Amino acid sequence: MMTAQAVRIGRDTKPAAFTRPSLTFDSYCGLLRTLASQGHRPNLLVAVGQGMSTDATARRVMTLGVLPFHWCALPGQLILPPRKRGTLFLNDVGALSRAQQLTLYDWLSAECEELQAVSITSVPLESMVEDGQFLEALYYRLNVVRLDVTRHG
Repeated sequence: MMTAQAVRIGRDTKPAAFTRPSLTFDSYCGLLRTLASQGHRPNLLVAVGQGMSTDATARRVMTLGVLPFHWCALPGQLILPPRKRGTLFLNDVGALSRAQQLTLYDWLSAECEELQAVSITSVPLESMVEDGQFLEALYYRLNVVRLDVTRHG
């Protein structure tokens, strides 16, 4: 069984975070679908537990997106859609190079009201930020709502 724990962090602010109790993955996805039906589609960072596949988690998280879907599998070329609409899925966001991080941050910083970014990672981005390997501003831009996915039982 997969469980998820949500931590809410405001956009571009340092964590004065609060945690929510652990929910099943499906229950948490249901909560996000309810928010989306009310017009709330915050950026989502999905942190995948050690030994779990980001690809398998991405397939489950895709059900939360709104068309059109834009898929960017990393490491590799960062391909950003010409129109900022729908859902941008960034699989393995921890693999972004510094240049790609800057490009993505600049792109997200300019008018993105109709776009939701869903980033999936299996590496602890917090430690990458502390080590200077990941842009702190981009981390907070992507980590508006966090979903920690772990395997239990």
